[in-house]
Amino acid sequence: MKVNIEIIQLKTDYEIEPFDWVQPENIDGYHPAMVRSYNIDSFGDGNITKCNKEEQADQIIADYYLECFYHDGDYHLLIEYGLWLIKSLYCSYVAYIYPCSIKEKLPKNETKINQLFDILYNEFEGACQIKEYHCAKLIRVFMFELLQYGAEWGMFLHKNNNINEAKEFDYLYAYLSEGNLAKLVDIEKFNKGNIPNYKY
Repeated sequence: MKVNIEIIQLKTDYEIEPFDWVQPENIDGYHPAMVRSYNIDSFGDGNITKCNKEEQADQIIADYYLECFYHDGDYHLLIEYGLWLIKSLYCSYVAYIYPCSIKEKLPKNETKINQLFDILYNEFEGACQIKEYHCAKLIRVFMFELLQYGAEWGMFLHKNNNINEAKEFDYLYAYLSEGNLAKLVDIEKFNKGNIPNYKY
């Protein structure tokens, strides 16, 4: 069943329950190609501001999914639908905002965190294989923010950061297996395609 994006926005703005998960493909009332094109253009200009509903469609949908998550705590669906927004619409908002919310609900154990890493890493690799480098970079941002790794956190393994320091701060990347830590270092060095100037 299709749901118009205006309904999605009204429910979010006025906190109208219930907040039921809606598959992103079933949200209509906007033009995905236009949103994607706008987000591609915004990579080169950090001064572009989203000023109408069409341009803000990805953020409207992303905010609705956050409300769904706040009501039921299903971080698996939040990640699944967030990845759809990144891959289909180049939504940078998801890459920066979702990890903060997910971290509050994510069980801090090696199995869960490595499972999530595998999901995100596979998406990253898949984007690279089809030369969707902007998409890959957004997934990279998502991973770093979720795992509390990279420049924002002052943590770089290839610069000899001690993993014990990460454990001391209880950063999530400290829960990764040795194999996944090695992959994380490889992602840190990733530099293909033009470097976009993300804006949400």
